Amino acid sequence: MFSLPPVRPISLFSSTPIQDLSTEHIGSYYTLQSSLIPEAFKAFHASFYAPRDAGSERSGGCSALQAELALTNGVQRLMYRRATRELVGMLQHEGLPRVLLEGPVGSGKSIALLSLVEWARASGWMVMYVPTATMLTRGGLFVRREDGIMYDTIISAQHILKSMVDVHGPALRELTRRDGRGNLLDLAVSGLASDDNVGGPRTPLILARSAVESCIQLRQELQRCATPERPFLVAIDDYNALHWTTEYGTAAGKDERRLLSVAELSLVGSGLAFPPPSFCQLARPRRLSLASSFRLIDGPLQPEHTHVVAAMTTRRISPKLHVPTEGTRHYSMPRFDKVEVAHALCHYHDAGLAPELPSLRQVEQMLAITNGNAGEVRQLAVKMSLLKMNSL
Repeated sequence: MFSLPPVRPISLFSSTPIQDLSTEHIGSYYTLQSSLIPEAFKAFHASFYAPRDAGSERSGGCSALQAELALTNGVQRLMYRRATRELVGMLQHEGLPRVLLEGPVGSGKSIALLSLVEWARASGWMVMYVPTATMLTRGGLFVRREDGIMYDTIISAQHILKSMVDVHGPALRELTRRDGRGNLLDLAVSGLASDDNVGGPRTPLILARSAVESCIQLRQELQRCATPERPFLVAIDDYNALHWTTEYGTAAGKDERRLLSVAELSLVGSGLAFPPPSFCQLARPRRLSLASSFRLIDGPLQPEHTHVVAAMTTRRISPKLHVPTEGTRHYSMPRFDKVEVAHALCHYHDAGLAPELPSLRQVEQMLAITNGNAGEVRQLAVKMSLLKMNSL
C-alpha cells in the first residue's frame, strides 16, 4: 500500500536558550530552563503543606506543563511557537501595557504564558508569575481581618513571595523601598515568616496580614522601580478565576456556610475560617485582598515599563462570565496547525512516547481527529501507529 514518507524536520531541536531564539526557530523545540520558573512545578507548591502519600499530592503550578513532562518521562523541552514570538514582540517592541490571551481549550495559552515568563526572566526582567489564579481563591488557610470585611490568604501570598525570592533574590536586594526601610528582598522575606518566629494567640492574624501586605507592597514597589533596562511583568494564568467564586466559606446560619467572593479575599485579617462542609450560598470573590489586588486587567493602567499578561481559562469557568478588559489588547491563541502537529509528533517519538515517526498522512489524520488541540495530540501520540491510511 502506498504511504507518504515520514516527517522529520531538519532542525526540530535547538540548543539555543529562549532569550536568543528568533523567527528562524519557530516550530522547533528548545530546552526549558526550569530554574527560572520554579512556581510552575507541583513540588514547589507542595512544600508549603504537610507531606502526602504518593498519588494524593496537592496540586499547584502550571498543569499543562506538568502533563507534558509527565508523559514525556521528564524531557524538559517546549515548542517555540509563532504565538510566543508574537507575544514577546508585543512587550519588547510595542510596549503594550496589557495583553489578554484567549482561545479554545488545548490551544496552548498556559504554555505560551509560561514561555513568556521564562523569556522575560532570562532577559533580565522582573516577573511576578501566578501559574493559576485559582491559587488565590482556594486552598490553604484564610483569615478574616479585624475590620471583618476582607480576608487574607496566607499560603497563596507566600507562594508568590517565595518564587520571587528564589528567582529574583539578588536583584531584589539591589532595590530600595520607597520609604527607605531596607530593600525589596527584606520586604519579601518578611512575609515568609512562620509561626516559629511569631508568638502569641494572634499569630495566624499577624502572619496572614504580613504575608498579604508584603506581597501587595512588593508588586507595587516593583512597579515603581521598573525601568527600560529592567521592566516588570505580572503574568497571571486562569485570570477569569478572579471573577468567579472561591472555595472559602464562613458561617451563614445553622448548618449553613456561605462561600466568600474574590472581593472579600484581602490577604489581611482576624478569625480563622475553613472551607464549607455542606450547604453554601455562592458569591463572587471580592473580599479576598490578595486576589482582588491582582485584578490588573480590569483596573487602571499600570505605571510605565510595567506590563500585565493574563490568560483566560475555558476549562473550568463559563466563557460567558464577564471580565472587564477595557484598554487591553486581546490575543487569540491559535490551535496547532499541520506543521506544529508534525513537529509535536516527532518530539514525542524522540521522547519515547510515540512508537514511530509520523507519516504525512498520519499528521493529517491526527490534525483532523484533534482539531489542533495540543493536549489531545500529546495523549494520542502513543496510539499514532493505529493511524494508517485505512485504520481510522
